[in-house]
Amino acid sequence: MALGFSAAFSVVLVGLARLRANTIGLRLPDLAGVEMPIAVAMIGIVAVHIAGRMTTGVLDADDAIHLIVMMGTLLLLAGMGLIGRQDLGLRIPSALEAVLGLLVLDRLATLLVGGEVPIPFITDPFAGEYLQWTTPILFVELLLLAMVLVFDWVEGERLRRDLPDHRTAAGRSAWVVGASILTLGPAGGLAILFAMRRALAWSQPAVMLTAVLSLPLMLQSFTPWVFEPVGLEITPTLTAGFVGLASVLWAGGVVIRDRGLWLSSALWAVHLLLYPAALMSQSLVWLTLAGLIASTTAWLCGIVTLRKSWRVIGAVDLLVAWMFAAAAVIAGTSALYALVMLIVSAVLLFAVTALSQANEADMAAQ
Repeated sequence: MALGFSAAFSVVLVGLARLRANTIGLRLPDLAGVEMPIAVAMIGIVAVHIAGRMTTGVLDADDAIHLIVMMGTLLLLAGMGLIGRQDLGLRIPSALEAVLGLLVLDRLATLLVGGEVPIPFITDPFAGEYLQWTTPILFVELLLLAMVLVFDWVEGERLRRDLPDHRTAAGRSAWVVGASILTLGPAGGLAILFAMRRALAWSQPAVMLTAVLSLPLMLQSFTPWVFEPVGLEITPTLTAGFVGLASVLWAGGVVIRDRGLWLSSALWAVHLLLYPAALMSQSLVWLTLAGLIASTTAWLCGIVTLRKSWRVIGAVDLLVAWMFAAAAVIAGTSALYALVMLIVSAVLLFAVTALSQANEADMAAQ
């Protein structure tokens, strides 16, 4: 009730202020690309929602109508700030980012205070009552999907008209992360695909890295309502490991095609996915394997592309792998495991030596 009243009150006041400003030709100050009165009203709506979820009364965990009210109000307020503006190419992305950022802030804050809101990555839209849970959750996902489509449309228009980049890699990365947190899967997946495409168009490896790292989160969002009902057990360990191994192929392709700009992103993706996947498996054997794969990829790529830093990181990875292997042997792993580790390490060091000798002149010139 309080949220609905605040939403209606804010829309009326902002509408009157906007109408008056247009009448006298007044340009209102901006806050992060959104007119100040509208930005303040949007922040106020989020604050009211958070306060409402902090109540000492009983909250219905199966009621998500409040999410529609809040998101609809934020989009309406953001849209009011676009009326009569000529710089829509800048205003639309700023408005969408403001809405997404406030939604993420609201979701995280309400989770911290125990506000009974959908939990990211484990929400099943079909697990509750149709009108109070399923419909609002799916409607919010559709709105998020529309936001992703509009954001990418603006990006495409700027590229088509040869306009300068206005979001930067940090802005696009934040957009992908925010969409991945709020989504049930489809909107996040589309945001990741669009981010990959725009990363190539704007030559921004950081955006590509963020998109790749967000893939396991997006896949996990599908698990409760798509994978589990059909009997597929898709765990975070599995998705992170799979994407990490795919990143190894990505790094190899980058080296083969001589696309050095993307190498660091590919190698960081290998490290930031394989190691956490191995940690989640709670297995020293998998940690050792992750270290060996990361070491092989980083060390060999560093030699071929003459990247000294990645050669050092590859050597450190091998040392880490041996530390985990030693711990596994102490914990009682069979002698065969140690023998396999020795053989793999010997093969890796042989490959490193052979490639180093083949590129000795170039490496000496560094």
